[in-house]
Order: sequence, then C-alpha cells, then structure tokens
Amino acid sequence: MTSVIAPSLSACCSRWACQKPLHEGDALQNFRRLGFTKSCPLLPHSQSRWSFSKELAKRCASRSILASAVTDTTEAIEKDVSTSEEPVLATPDTKPVRRRRQAKKEGAETGAQNAASVEGAASAEAEANPASKRQRGRPRKSNPADGRLTGGAGIVDTEELPEGVATSRVDDQAESEPVDAKQGGQKKRVYAQDAKRLKVSTKRAVALLHLLRIENDAAYASLLDRNGQQVSLRVVEKSLGLKIEPLSKADLRQVTELVSSTTKWRRYLDFVIESVFEREGKKQKVKGAMKQLLRLGACEVLKLGQPSHVVNEMVQLTKYIKGGGDNAAKFVNYVLRQVTQMKEAGTLPEPKAGGKVTNADVLGIMHSQPTWIVERWLERYGEEHAIQFLKWNNAVPAFGVRPSVARGTTLDGFKEELEKLAKANKKVEYVESPYLPNVLRVQNGMQAIRELLDEGLCSVQDESAGLVVNLLDPTPGDFIIDTCAAPGGKTFNAAERLNGEGSVLALDIHAARLQKLTEVSKKMGLDNVIETGAGDLRYLARNRPRLADKVLVDAPCTGLGVVARRADLRWRKSQANLEELVKLQAELLDAAVAFVKPGGLLVYSTCSVEPEENEMQVEAFLERHPEFSIESATPYVPIQAVTARGFYATLPFRDGIDGAFGARLRRAAAS
Repeated sequence: MTSVIAPSLSACCSRWACQKPLHEGDALQNFRRLGFTKSCPLLPHSQSRWSFSKELAKRCASRSILASAVTDTTEAIEKDVSTSEEPVLATPDTKPVRRRRQAKKEGAETGAQNAASVEGAASAEAEANPASKRQRGRPRKSNPADGRLTGGAGIVDTEELPEGVATSRVDDQAESEPVDAKQGGQKKRVYAQDAKRLKVSTKRAVALLHLLRIENDAAYASLLDRNGQQVSLRVVEKSLGLKIEPLSKADLRQVTELVSSTTKWRRYLDFVIESVFEREGKKQKVKGAMKQLLRLGACEVLKLGQPSHVVNEMVQLTKYIKGGGDNAAKFVNYVLRQVTQMKEAGTLPEPKAGGKVTNADVLGIMHSQPTWIVERWLERYGEEHAIQFLKWNNAVPAFGVRPSVARGTTLDGFKEELEKLAKANKKVEYVESPYLPNVLRVQNGMQAIRELLDEGLCSVQDESAGLVVNLLDPTPGDFIIDTCAAPGGKTFNAAERLNGEGSVLALDIHAARLQKLTEVSKKMGLDNVIETGAGDLRYLARNRPRLADKVLVDAPCTGLGVVARRADLRWRKSQANLEELVKLQAELLDAAVAFVKPGGLLVYSTCSVEPEENEMQVEAFLERHPEFSIESATPYVPIQAVTARGFYATLPFRDGIDGAFGARLRRAAAS
C-alpha cells in the first residue's frame, strides 16, 4: 500500500490522531472519525459534520488520491442522513440495524462507480476494523437507561465524555439561538436550545447539573460563586444544551432544596426506582443523567410532596437535554408514573431483613444512609437512639447566628435588624439559643440574613462549635493559635472575645481559604486582632514556632456529627477514610505540642461522634505526652455535654444541636 499525505486531512490528524504520513486506509478511517465525531479545526466556524465532509473532500481533491473515496463516502452518508429519523435514545425495538444495512448497501453502490483501487483499499480497512463503522454517525442500538447517545446526524457516542454529560442535539435548531464561544482563538457557533421557549423547567435543569457534578466530581458546591454570580448558568448550555435565564432568589432556594433533598435521599430513591424494574421482572441498570433525572423526579413526588404533574416537568426536561429524546422521555415517564401510583395506592416497597440483608441495611435504605455508619450507631446507641440520629440527619437544620461584637452590634440591635427585614417581606424565624447567650437559632430565612452577613454584621456558627470556643475560654491579653483555622468561624469568635487586647494567629494549609478568612475579618472589624499564616502544621512545628497561651486543634475529621448540614457527606466517607483521618489527627496533635508554652492550654476538637477520633485519640495522645493532663469541661459547657472523663461531647438526638467533641489538655508548668 502506497503512502500518501492529504494536506488538510493530515493537519486535522496532527491535532486529533497522529503526526505522521498516512496510508490510504488509515487516512480514510481517520477522516471518518474526524468528520463524524469531531469539529474540524481548519474551518472558520463550526459547521455540520456533513458540510465539513464536503469541505475536506474539496481540499483534498487536487492533492490526494483519496479524493474520490472521500467524496463517495460523503455522498453516501449525506444520503443516509437526509432520510434518517430524528436522533433519539434508541431502544432495542427500533430500527437502527435496518437503516445501517441500507446505508451500507447504498454507500457500497456509490463507491463502486469511482476509483476501484482506492475504494477497495478503504473497504478492506473498514472490514478489518469494525470499530470504524460505529463512528460513521449512523444510528445504533442503545439502552435509554444508560444515558448514552445513539449515532445519527449530530449525535456522538458519549463513551469519551464524563458520565451524564452528552453532546449536542441538532434537532429543533429552528428553536435554537446561536451563542458565541471562543475555541482555539476563533469564535465558534454553539447552539443551545431556549429552555423557556421549549417550556423546560430551568430550576430542574440547574438542579440536574449540580446532581451530576456531585455524582461525578464529588463537587457539592454553592449555587453562587465568590462574586455572587450564578455558577450554573455558565455551564448549563455546554453541559445540558439548554439556554436559561438567570434564576430568581426564590428559584435558587428551590434549586438548593431539590439538590439537597435528592442527594440526601438517593439510597432510598434508588431502592424505590429499582423496585419498578423488579415488578416487571427486569434488572435495569440506570446511570448517568438518566439516573439523576429519575432520582430528582422521585424525590419531588415522595419527599417534597409535589403533585403528580411534576412528572410532566421531568419528561419535558428529558426530551430536550443533550442525550435525551422521545424514547428517553417515555422511559422516564413510565418509571415516575409507576412511583406516583405506588405512593397514591400506599404500596411503596419496604426492605425486609433476611438472608444477606441485615437490620442495618434496612435502616440504611429507609433513612438513606450508608450501612457502615448505621452499624456503628446501632452498636453504640441502641436502635431507638440510632433511628433518632438517622432522622436528625435528614431533617432541615437550624443555623446559629452571632452578631458581630467588634462592629458594635449587640443582640438587641441585631434583632432590630431582623425586624427591618421582616417589614421588607424578608421574615426570619428564630429563637434564642439555650446554650449560648449571644446566639440566635435561625430556623427559617437564612437567605434574608445573607445581606447582614455580607455587611459583616453577623457570622454563622452552630452552637456546638460555639461551645468549643467556650472550652478554649479566650480572655483579653491571650495569644491564641488556631492551627486548622479555615473557614474561620472559631477564629472570629475567639478574636471577638479578646476585646481588642491580644491576638489570634490563624494557620491553615490552604492559602486560598486563609485569604477568604482575611477578607471576612476585615468586614467584621477583626483584622487588627487576627493574623494569618499558611502552611502544614507538621512542618511549621519544626521551625522554632512562637509559643502561645492557648492552642486550638480543630482537626479534620469524618464530620459524622454534622451530616445534616452536608447532604453529600454521608456518601463521601468510609471506614477507610476514618482510619486515614485518625492517623492525620494524631500527627497534628503531636505537632501542636511545639506551639504550647509551659503551663499553656491545648484544646482538641472535632465535629465527629466517633470514639476513634475523639476519646480514643486523646487517650493515645496522653500516653505519648505525659506532660499534658485533662482539665474538666464542666465550667465551660452544659453539664449534660460533659462525659465521665471530663470531655465535652454533644449528640444531636439528646442535645438538639450538631454532634461535636472537645478536650482541654493542660501542659505542665516549667519546673
């Protein structure tokens, strides 16, 4: 086989495939892959793949013996596209195989009329490599449940893309609006369908995007960036193919609720959805965007009390997002209708213990939490209290809000600010904390309080975390080091209690988070008290550190005491994470010793309820460092939160606040 180079084709291949001369069959195969699965970087703007094929054939005509074969292939594929149906997620009972055979026959007949040697070489290469056939853009079989696209005009196999994020549909382009986007220094025309015109729920589209990010990237992020802009709108068009208008504050609250609730309840939702397939005697594996769509719809029906017509919203969304289509919409409609009917008939499935299914599995499914966590709590607290704990984790949490003393805001003055918000139809529901005198427990209306937070008039800190600062007992004149300071809640609280006398050194391994801490401290009027330093505590301890009166080690932990506040936390932790964190905590405690002056105080705290991270960690530390001893937490926290050993520990089902732990460890004075 002779070696040839087609200039335009070679240029494309240098970017996407290889940078060496191509044999005829290799070049044709690469052309097919480029023509039908990639945009051509040589064209001035994005055109359809079929226009690209024509253009490439013209460029190759005067320089390459591939010209006739390229032209023949283009014409054959264009003929196939002109008669093909709207691309959708095909089910096994559609007719992609018949169309593929017909297109193959027509392509062969057309190619036979041109250069026999070139056509023969291309056919031999195609037969030798069946995978190249799949990339010609013709429909192929696909399961709508897996969220993967079929072939066809403008449709791309999504095996190379992140799960749940597909490529563009080209149908309905009459209702699309062009959006300019820069790519490779040139402007590229990208078509995104107008969600409002298509009557697609923008709230659910944004919620779907966030659920995909959580599932694929473990990115449970705020709906707003640091500048208050809506992060989702910049990526919805690229990820889902829908152009949406900015969401209102009310819409943002609804999106937050949708994402949080769906994430919390996903194990139970999966159980109910799978029961639909089991009733049909099938085992259907759903993944990607389709899984998130089903979870989102089921959550609205089962947990958010939405009426059954919400199913129509999910069906419409499925129809028009990238990777969706009529068959996918029918699939979603069927499953969610079945779920709705089971709820209305009172026949929702319940897991039963038996065989390999344990009582912990049953509780884990019903309360949508990992079995390994349930097993630990059943053993430690008993079934009644364990169930109360599981219910707490699924309830909507309250927030502790503390007025900024450094800004001169008193508790009464802060209440007056809340009354002003209420008069502006921004009502905030709250009660005074039974544990801390200067804290309000906000039960509803945190969106309204954001305005006061932005002005630095208050800060958010749960009561259990505030009690840890009580345990530290900052007094004017103290030099305090907060060794794991970001995001800064305990740092700000301690700094306020110094009343301008003394200082707090905030250390953290993440410089960017410390920068944010510094910005907030300025708003709160605490920048004259707080200084920061970035670095790993374990290395900083080796360089003759400054000695402090009091050192706080609020160590990284599993966070199993604050699961109610982070919807995805339960799914991101495991027994292996626990063991890794226990090791890290021990290293940080040992490093912190170097910062404590003789007679000084070391406070160790976590937002976990697990003994390995708490009591057992402290006992092991005392064995390694006999110069430290335990001081009782009794004078500083409520008596019910003090353990027999004098540690501070809260439990949600007992105390009504997040789970937390703390220990006061006094270093012996110099002899």
